[in-house]
Amino acid sequence: MQKTILITGMSGIKIEACLKKFISNFKDFRTNHIDRKPCVIKFDSVFEDLYYKQNASASRSKQAWKNVILKQSYPILQQLWSSTLKEICIMVSDIRKEDPDKVILINLHSCYYHNMTQEYLSFISIKELLNLNPSFIVTFIDDIYEIYHRLTLAGGIFHDESNVTPTQMILRLLRLLDWRAKETMLSRFIANNLGITNYVFAVKHSFDTFSNLLFENCPKVYLSHPITEIRRLEANGNAKEATKVREEIADISDRLSSNFTTFLPTTIDEFIIKEKPTMSGKTKIYYPALEKRWNVDQYKTRNESLYTNSGFTYINKLWKENASVKIDKKISNLLEALSASISDQVTIRDYTLVEQSDMLVVYRPVFNGNASGGVKQEFNYEVV
Repeated sequence: MQKTILITGMSGIKIEACLKKFISNFKDFRTNHIDRKPCVIKFDSVFEDLYYKQNASASRSKQAWKNVILKQSYPILQQLWSSTLKEICIMVSDIRKEDPDKVILINLHSCYYHNMTQEYLSFISIKELLNLNPSFIVTFIDDIYEIYHRLTLAGGIFHDESNVTPTQMILRLLRLLDWRAKETMLSRFIANNLGITNYVFAVKHSFDTFSNLLFENCPKVYLSHPITEIRRLEANGNAKEATKVREEIADISDRLSSNFTTFLPTTIDEFIIKEKPTMSGKTKIYYPALEKRWNVDQYKTRNESLYTNSGFTYINKLWKENASVKIDKKISNLLEALSASISDQVTIRDYTLVEQSDMLVVYRPVFNGNASGGVKQEFNYEVV
């Protein structure tokens, strides 16, 4: 069966690198389906080539999208987008002539963000996308801390970190949350109008999970399990018990992932800004420091997931190694707003993962004497 799959996602995820990593390791985990090895077409590369073909005097640079391309008028960009899609339709047709059953992954953005104008831009034409006859859409997501770090590197829209203040960094992280929400919303809108399914997919999922999603008609499962309670165990000095539970969850995850398309909540883990109650106990103080994300060491070295290491060390101008006793109230208030926005997205994202699954697997909904609020919400949402 022919499959043309759209892979969307915001800048800073390194989608092309994720897909190339998946394909280069394909034979190691899909020995029974080597003949199904997919190919990738990067929409932006074709778009950029067409732009320079029409503007021969313009010089290429890593900052081309930020400094040149997105500065063009909307009608010009819309025309370039349409021309790019026509070119890609020809590329897909040529691939199909050589290999009719080739799985084709087309990497594109459902929207762009222009940092200089603070503007979101989308050139998507549903009518024109129908010419590709896409099978479904997969929207890649990743932790915003890592996305931000990648965007500070050469070619990134935030490649000015030497002059940025902690306040500006928090505002940028809030912007990234908003950008991701818009990219996800538009991808779902496109899928709905094309009459196909959109899957939200964190790049820290395994090759097996992504491969099952692309190739296998197996059930889709969401694994719901306690997170906060396990972290509370660690904070209270019971690291041994917490490690045992984490290992049980990892074992269940691996078993499920080999037989199902298994979505895991901790493949995104951003709700980790350090906090503590004030003396009154009525409010909290937020510190410019991060707790360790779930399985952070595993993702640094793991070669069985789409994720490419960003190089983020959890320490920069904003995030400190240790929470300071003296806290800037303005920074604390901004971190509170950031933490609240992250929390809101955790809830709606987990509901989305439940929606796109055929079944819900729940591990220890009552843990250490406490009912997991997140697990309960997910279960009730699935029931409804």
